[in-house]
Amino acid sequence: MSATRILTLGDVHQYRVLLLELDRAVARVRPAAVAFVGDLLDSNGSGPGMAGLEECAELMAHLQTPELVFVRGNHEEDNWPAFA
Repeated sequence: MSATRILTLGDVHQYRVLLLELDRAVARVRPAAVAFVGDLLDSNGSGPGMAGLEECAELMAHLQTPELVFVRGNHEEDNWPAFA
């Protein structure tokens, strides 16, 4: 039986350093899926060290994994449609 790797994370809040580290982790681990379990985005949407919605979406689109799974958290209420 082979194992399926799923990289799971939450509370990223659009911080660029965390998004870039995620890209490195995906390249290293090569998961079958990346699951975001809430608060990938931030309700404020911008601030020091934070990626904008477009940059965040671009980084997610370029992750080297076959599947992305998003569970919306309380910080995705207002900005989810623009991100999606």
